[in-house]
Amino acid sequence: MRKTMSIKNESYLSQGFNAKVIVKTSPNLKYNGVLGMGKSSSSGWRLGSIFPSTNLTFLLETSKDVTHQDFGYVQIVTQYQRSDRKLIVRVTTFARMFSETKEEVIDGFDQEAVAVFQARFLLMKKYEEVKDCERMIDKNF
Repeated sequence: MRKTMSIKNESYLSQGFNAKVIVKTSPNLKYNGVLGMGKSSSSGWRLGSIFPSTNLTFLLETSKDVTHQDFGYVQIVTQYQRSDRKLIVRVTTFARMFSETKEEVIDGFDQEAVAVFQARFLLMKKYEEVKDCERMIDKNF
């Protein structure tokens, strides 16, 4: 509770409210959704509250006409309201080069990020029984 209600030097909470996340991509990438807390909306992803430690997983897919050494661009626009009622907009833009060789993919591979993704992906699926979830984990690992 203390961490949630901590106050910054400027006298506002370190928490944002009514957050909205919009993902824009270059034509050779397709945005498929988000894994994490929140809900899909017509304009992107909405969260009731957002913290500095909030973590979302964005699902992106390459189009069929991507060639080796092409770049894909992603822009993430995050908008939220602070406790002092000020509207904050943050924009993050990054580019990644597409690769077909194993060596280049392995160099940029993050095992911890994949473990978090697999856990979130398995939790988002609906299973009839616990055995179904266990089978899915065994099949993927």
